[in-house]
Amino acid sequence: MAKCYDTKIIKSGDIVEVYRYEKEVVYDFIEYKKGSKGRKSKAKQEDQEKNREKVFSRAKRDLRRIINCNVRKYSKFLTLTFKDEITDISEANRELKKFIQRLNYHYGYKIQYSCVPEIQEERLEKTGVAVWHYHLLLYNVIEKVDVKRLSEIWG
Repeated sequence: MAKCYDTKIIKSGDIVEVYRYEKEVVYDFIEYKKGSKGRKSKAKQEDQEKNREKVFSRAKRDLRRIINCNVRKYSKFLTLTFKDEITDISEANRELKKFIQRLNYHYGYKIQYSCVPEIQEERLEKTGVAVWHYHLLLYNVIEKVDVKRLSEIWG
């Protein structure tokens, strides 16, 4: 039997989000669809852009909730840049993965973190080269971070 609700509450750490809907949202029902599955034609450019915005907005919201659930007294925020101009995201991700492995080894336990890659906008505007860097939030590093040692681990 179908059920419905008009209020949704999401608790992320100390933050509580309350959503109230004008129309009830129905769930727990079986929907029978007729016809073929999948797309019938390619989405229009305008629809693709709207969808991209929705996806980006949803990703930001979900990341914010993850951060709110995990950030603690000992959380640390880092911005990691490369000495060389790394323009390939795959290469940048490999370097980040190696850094996390070295960090885990250094601390002796698995580091919990959230990471967002970003193109350095200023450098892109000046040189036309899209160079990657990372914003990293470490959740469970209790010890004081030695910036010099951290720089050595980064490479």
